[in-house]
Amino acid sequence: GETQAPLRDFAICGCFLRLKEGKVPSTASTPVIYSHKWAYAPIGPNGAAELFDIENDPYAEVNLASEHADVAEKMHQQLIQWLRDLGAPEEAIAVYV
Repeated sequence: GETQAPLRDFAICGCFLRLKEGKVPSTASTPVIYSHKWAYAPIGPNGAAELFDIENDPYAEVNLASEHADVAEKMHQQLIQWLRDLGAPEEAIAVYV
């Protein structure tokens, strides 16, 4: 067959998350947003955002959020907009803003 253009620019895997006593619960699972090159988690296991170059680091071992803050911010905004488009409750969006 012929190669097709991608159907979308990004995909998101995850669920709504709500704060518990003003904090992210320690057993929470946060969404991850994927593009063809990047995977972005707004809250990683250490509580900070994580960005991985999945083309060159398929096991997501090197967090590049600091080195590519512009990419992390763009993907973060895509996540927020996706939540709003989905009709997520404000308390679920507030976790990430």
